[in-house]
Amino acid sequence: MDSQYTAPLVKALPYLKASLSFSYQASIYFLRLARLMVPIPMILYILAPFTVFFGYIGHIFIFAPYSTLVYLLDALHPLYVFCGVACLTGLLVGWIGRTVARLFVGSVAYSEPSEGTADVVKKEGEEPMEL
Repeated sequence: MDSQYTAPLVKALPYLKASLSFSYQASIYFLRLARLMVPIPMILYILAPFTVFFGYIGHIFIFAPYSTLVYLLDALHPLYVFCGVACLTGLLVGWIGRTVARLFVGSVAYSEPSEGTADVVKKEGEEPMEL
């Protein structure tokens, strides 16, 4: 038996080495290309002072006043409801009182108007006023 027989792994070793080398070089190339095409971390690093500054400005002029307003409205809500109910109750009681008073006065103090006067009752012996 001759020893010219070689294992299949030995025959495939150069191809395996070439394919691994090619995939490694291709991945390095694409990573460098991606780093050049998408410099997002570098842009974010440059813009970091502005984003922090505008974050503080937003907190001072937008979020803090909004939170304060929400807190005050939440704290004053019972007072607002009390005043609203008091106003509505006052309107209702006033309207009912006015209606009852009109009915009462209309039923007690009814008089027939005389000719030439508009709901005015003259006393006897009075002279009319001149304008």
